[in-house]
Amino acid sequence: MQKTATYKIITLGLLFIVMDNAGITIQSDVEFPELEFQYNWQSRLIDIVGNLVFRKIDYPFKGCNFKTVNAELKQELATQLPILTEAWKQRAPLLFNQVFSCFKRGFKKPKRSTIIYLGQDASYGSSRFLILGLRRFIEPKPYAWITSREDSFIDLVFHELLHIWIDDNVNIKRSALLTKYSCENSHVRDHIHLMAIQKMVYLKLHRQDLLDMIDEAYRKFSPPAYQRAWEIVNNIEGYKAILEDVIVSLN
Repeated sequence: MQKTATYKIITLGLLFIVMDNAGITIQSDVEFPELEFQYNWQSRLIDIVGNLVFRKIDYPFKGCNFKTVNAELKQELATQLPILTEAWKQRAPLLFNQVFSCFKRGFKKPKRSTIIYLGQDASYGSSRFLILGLRRFIEPKPYAWITSREDSFIDLVFHELLHIWIDDNVNIKRSALLTKYSCENSHVRDHIHLMAIQKMVYLKLHRQDLLDMIDEAYRKFSPPAYQRAWEIVNNIEGYKAILEDVIVSLN
């Protein structure tokens, strides 16, 4: 029987105070996300049947081409995953401290399993699932905009967890901004609040390098819906106005 590769991130507790290298104080009375990253039979099922699985979870991965997952990729995943997850464990408190400090809201379910697969790069975060496509980090030549595997992996997990955080805490029916953009497709609207929060967090952490990374990714290498949402955040509304909309739309 083949063993399941599991890398568990230990919970950071209900009260966590520390000074990071930049002198930022982390203090929160809510739990940070505890993730269990798994590459197991569920992952292999996704790698094999691809879109059939995604249709079961009501997510339209249209046009996704699932690629062959060979032994070399699996071995590289076994090498890289502990490095990536350790980087996430170190960075998660810094990221979500900014979210919790700004909005005073946590997760309904801080602990969850995270299924990793290698067939392609699409990922999915909702109250039911957290699924990460990690092919981009494992292939010998990462995408052009990936300047750091660790930074890009952390941003991916942060992005997908923000989808879950927004589902948990934001009443979209109360959002004047989403009403204003009701003519946009759902993928655009799903990312307006999220991308504004991402931008706020990276600015507060003085990580212009991460902001530059996602700016290039969203503008040049992402689907049109992501490009449009990023345009709304940066060039039309401004991220601060969008954050105000998040605040007034909280449950």
